[in-house]
Amino acid sequence: FIRAMNNLGRQGEAEALRNELDLHGCRKMADIGGGSGLYSLVLCEKYPELESTILDKKATLAVTREYIGHRQESGRITLREGDYTVDDFGVANDVVLMSDVVYGEAEVAKMLKKAWDSLRPDGLLVIRGYYAHPDKSTPLFGALFVLNDLLFDPESKILTVRSLTKLIGEAGFTIIKSCPLTERSTLMVARK
Repeated sequence: FIRAMNNLGRQGEAEALRNELDLHGCRKMADIGGGSGLYSLVLCEKYPELESTILDKKATLAVTREYIGHRQESGRITLREGDYTVDDFGVANDVVLMSDVVYGEAEVAKMLKKAWDSLRPDGLLVIRGYYAHPDKSTPLFGALFVLNDLLFDPESKILTVRSLTKLIGEAGFTIIKSCPLTERSTLMVARK
């Protein structure tokens, strides 16, 4: 799964995120559920002052090491073993990146609270993923993620762009950008 998500990210997602985000002045980022480390790599490559801590499970971090081990930016990327549904996101972060981890409504409020607590004042929350519009049938990738969630839990409350925007606001964040990132994905950037 991690390798498949890395391949998907390499098909334009990582480059689009790199081009769309402005992280000038940011020095410390928490990459929550960072998987292969692709997004940390491309952002650290663009912003030489940026350091990233990838929080993910032990088995995933073994794959992460394969992907980032030989890269120049790997010296600014720390791997932290943990479970983002349970563990804190660190402290005094300038940025919290949650890419492909915010899908089930039940855990979102807890994750947003942990993001809030880990960010310095004026810090940025960056959420990237495959979300459906309120009709839950478009765009295709968002609809497929909705279908995947429903297969695992037919009673689950599905996040749409609109419902996620509402939850981010209720957590105290101010959304400064919400837009399609690619034809498949959505980007939301909010400020603490």
